[in-house]
Amino acid sequence: MAKKKWRSFEEAREYTRGLGLKGKNEWQEYSKSGKRPDDIPSTPHTTYKSQWQNWKDWLGTEWRPFEEAREFVRDLRLINRAAWDEYCRSGEKPADIPADPYKKYKAEFKGMGDWLGTGTIAKQNLQYRPFSEARDFARELGLKSALEWRKYCKSGKKPTDIPADPYSKYKAEFKGWGDWLGTGNMHSPEYRSFFEAREYARSLGLKGVDEWRDYVKSGKKPADIPASPYGVYRSQWTNWKDWLGTTNVRRRVREWRRFEEAREFVRGLGLKSVDAWKEYCKSGANPEDIPSSPGQVYDEFKGYSDWIGHINVRSTHREFRSFEKAREFVRELSLKDKNEWLKYIRSGEKPTDIPSRPDAAYRAEFKGWGTASTGHSLKHVSSPVIWG
Repeated sequence: MAKKKWRSFEEAREYTRGLGLKGKNEWQEYSKSGKRPDDIPSTPHTTYKSQWQNWKDWLGTEWRPFEEAREFVRDLRLINRAAWDEYCRSGEKPADIPADPYKKYKAEFKGMGDWLGTGTIAKQNLQYRPFSEARDFARELGLKSALEWRKYCKSGKKPTDIPADPYSKYKAEFKGWGDWLGTGNMHSPEYRSFFEAREYARSLGLKGVDEWRDYVKSGKKPADIPASPYGVYRSQWTNWKDWLGTTNVRRRVREWRRFEEAREFVRGLGLKSVDAWKEYCKSGANPEDIPSSPGQVYDEFKGYSDWIGHINVRSTHREFRSFEKAREFVRELSLKDKNEWLKYIRSGEKPTDIPSRPDAAYRAEFKGWGTASTGHSLKHVSSPVIWG
């Protein structure tokens, strides 16, 4: 009986890679289907012993080296992440080019701008100018207000090493828009005090940051109420619920991204701590379909270390508010019992300068979980929670 003549290893492998199979099991199913050509062996690892490497190489699921993959992708001349995602869904992407390069090439990947060759640098990789140099640049523009600054940032003329949000990038040095733009006013325009502005914002009856943004765009906002209160009132800012007075309002039902996709996006930000995540959410940059409090939305949530993809996520901020101020903050939450307090802690909404364990942080002042009127255990009362 004549020996069966197989295709050469390179020809057989090229054919196999074109099938788009994902693993050995799919190959075996394909071999049994009757569709496999007679000159392609069902057991290539025995037929091509001298050339065989592994199943990933045979099926084309072994990733190309980073430089080769990036060069291929850049030749596509895609303009942004959305275009890349669409290309991946088209079915035209070679099997050895990963759709998620930030996961497959963790050490080399420097952002989608570098991957696509657009020159855009990921936020977490940007190196900004020193504050004094950046401020000098801003002052030379001759802008008169924060509104003009925002318009300038949207024009596309701003250098990448000048931040659009100097109040968050230069927290220690930033002293207001007047100082940043050189207009001489600490705020431009002169804003109401935090408490007056917050009272006004709460009176609008808005349910969340999305409605606040729509209100700002409507043109109805008074000039002395800032559009970005977290930047103007940095020392007094807590969160959007506090600003809008929606602490006890249920979150509107919305379509969130699937947990894996949302977590993948967040990990791509390169954040190093829970505080950094909260600052990011306060900035307003968080996509609408990614929750700022993932523990309230996803059953799969396993903690912030898993969420942001960083091991050392415990906050290093251990300068707590004074007992009186912390207790006053907690009382305003109108929580009914200790279980509600624990849920609030897990939600991620708690400011870092409010301790989770007041009994440990304020040992001298803390007098229990009672109420002002009864002092009884929270489990047996319906009055708002206090720190007695």
